[in-house]
Amino acid sequence: PEDIFAMPKLPDGKVIVLDDEGLHTGMGIAEWLAKSGADVEFLTPNFLPLSNRLMAAQDGRPMIQRFRAAGGKIFTMSYIREIGDRSVVVEDVHSDEKRIVTDVDAVVLTTSRIPSNTLEGELEGKVNQLFTIGDALAPRMWGAATFEGHKFARLIGEPNAPRTIGEAYFSEDDPVLYPSPANA
Repeated sequence: PEDIFAMPKLPDGKVIVLDDEGLHTGMGIAEWLAKSGADVEFLTPNFLPLSNRLMAAQDGRPMIQRFRAAGGKIFTMSYIREIGDRSVVVEDVHSDEKRIVTDVDAVVLTTSRIPSNTLEGELEGKVNQLFTIGDALAPRMWGAATFEGHKFARLIGEPNAPRTIGEAYFSEDDPVLYPSPANA
C-alpha cells in the first residue's frame, strides 16, 4: 500500500482495494481514493470490514461512515481470485461464489507487507544492544510498535539485559527485569 503515496497521480475511475490486514491502512487508502473521486470497492476476507480491535476501540465505525459517505462500497468475506486486464474475479471465501468486476482501472493490495529494516543490517555487530521493533520487525498496529518501543527502551544499558529482541522473547525472562519468570 505504501507505493500509492509515491505515485505521481492517484488512481481514479474504478478502484478495487483488497484489505487482508483489517487495520487502518486499507480503509484509509480506500477513503482517500473515494474522497478524491474514485469509484472504490473495498474487499476483505473477514466478516467485518475492519478488525475486531478497531471496531471495539471505536475507530472502525467513523472510518466506515466516512468511506461510505464518499461513495465507497464494502464487500466482506471477499477475496481476489484473479486480476485480469481491466477486470478482477472476486470470490466469496466461504461459498466460492465468484463475481467479475469489469472496467477496473486500479487494484490496491493491502496484504503481507515487507518490513523496512535496513538500519538493522547497518547496526548489527556495531552496537551492544539492537532491538528491531515496530514496522521494522513486521508491519503492525501502532499500539504494538509503541508498546515495544517502551518495553525495549527500558532495557537499553541495563545490566544483564537482553542484547536483541530474539534474546528477550526466546529466553527465560530475568525476574529482575520482568516480575514473573517465563516458567512460572
